[in-house]
Formats: sequence, structure tokens, C-alpha cells
Amino acid sequence: MRANASRPFRTASVEHIKYGRLVEDCTKPATGADLALYSITFTNRVDEDRRTLEAFADFRREAEIKRLRYLLEVFAPNVATGIAADEVGAFLNDH
Repeated sequence: MRANASRPFRTASVEHIKYGRLVEDCTKPATGADLALYSITFTNRVDEDRRTLEAFADFRREAEIKRLRYLLEVFAPNVATGIAADEVGAFLNDH
């Protein structure tokens, strides 16, 4: 049985993060948070890693347009990757 890998998922829109509700103008000062955490987990599965990168690229563009700062956190794989343990750091840095 193949273990489930991490998949892109969002719980809140940028508007909800910044204002607690949907708004049209994200240039006003935030009344909520103005800093978000975005985390990704690579798996050495090309299709899954590509979806992860595409989802992050979409978020990154949206965050820039709507003026939301973010931190990117990259996790080590959460499934078997076929990569030796001492090579995981290099694998993550390549991304």
C-alpha cells in the first residue's frame, strides 16, 4: 500500500487572513494578520511535487497582488522517496 503524500490545501483566502472576511480592496491596512505561513512537503514523486509547486506559485502571485507577506516552510518528505537519508537536504535544496 502506498502511503499518502502531502497535497496542496488552503483553509483560508488571503482576504480572510488579512480582514476576517471577503473584501475587494486588499490595499488597506490589515485588520487581521498581515503575515501567513505557507508550508510545502516534497515527495520525489514528479506529478505530486509539480502540483505542490504550482499551488505555491499561485499563492505567491496572489499574496503579492493582495499585499500579504508570508514565510515559506519546506518539510522533509513524509513518505518513502527512494532518496538516501543523507541526501534529503540536497533534494530539498534543489527545489
